Amino acid sequence: MSFPLVSVNMVVYNGEKFIAEAIQSILNQTYSNFELIIVNDASTDSTEKIIKSFSDTRIFYYEHSNNSGECISRNTALKKSKGKYIAVNDSDDNSFPLRLVKQVKFLEENLDYGLVGSLAEVIDKDGITNGNIQSLAFSYKMTKVILLFRNCFTHSSFMYRKKDLLKVGINKNKPIAVDYETAVKISRISKICNIDEALVQYREHGNNMLVKYKNDIESNVKAILKMQIEELGINPTKQELDIHYRLKKSLSHHVNNKFLAHILWLDKLYYANKKQMVFPNDEFSRYVAGYWFNLINNPDQYNIKLLQPYFKSPILRSSNLKLIDHLKFTVKCLFKHKSRNL
Repeated sequence: MSFPLVSVNMVVYNGEKFIAEAIQSILNQTYSNFELIIVNDASTDSTEKIIKSFSDTRIFYYEHSNNSGECISRNTALKKSKGKYIAVNDSDDNSFPLRLVKQVKFLEENLDYGLVGSLAEVIDKDGITNGNIQSLAFSYKMTKVILLFRNCFTHSSFMYRKKDLLKVGINKNKPIAVDYETAVKISRISKICNIDEALVQYREHGNNMLVKYKNDIESNVKAILKMQIEELGINPTKQELDIHYRLKKSLSHHVNNKFLAHILWLDKLYYANKKQMVFPNDEFSRYVAGYWFNLINNPDQYNIKLLQPYFKSPILRSSNLKLIDHLKFTVKCLFKHKSRNL
């Protein structure tokens, strides 16, 4: 008996508005050796009727008698899947016709990759694009580093190597950011990345998971960040975890105790990875240094308080700055020079 190479997993609960479009986007694929596994999580609207209106032998339909939640549904879909590769297509998102063929080609040619995603075109409830592209495409080394700071994938673009997904599993108890957690876990056993092309459409509407569970996002994402930080041998304090969660680059940073705490936290991360080598060192050092230099070069006003963390930083010592650069910085701090960006 021959099995399809790709199993496309789609789970749905009360998705009558968009599921027909999502299903059709899979049936329109130029790649044909796939099965579409649809798990209906006890929908109470017309979702079941819409799914059953499609008569395509590649569709396999399953339903829960009781609403079990997204993660249980994803595990049901995975258990029913026969393919070597598991592609995800959420019931409110769409795949472009070349999506599967391009991702299959990538995984067939790159046997050391366990997950490949893509960029995503953002559309609204009516399917109209707003011109935004979601997700980021980097090398597998930099992708692993970026995941320590944020999720750089779009869930509906995922294509897993099934054997790797089975190794790490899908968390049954974390409906928010489970895709982020799974990507991190896959990155520990194989290479992962995004194809630098929009192969899917991500739909923004009032009933997205990120909207429905807005209050749970921060705590769940922080838990995933903490899991990775602990691999570095660091047990972050509540303040450190909050600093890490809110790290961002800016044209101006207010110099206060929180500012100084940010600098010290980046130094701590830098030191830890040098010792533990959890993340590729060159990429990690470059990424952390980007945040550090953005802070130190863009204070709202240079201050003598900056001199100690500046000269003590291992990030500075490993940079290629010259003596003249250090002198200029020192003069600005001594005379409380205002940032040029104000």
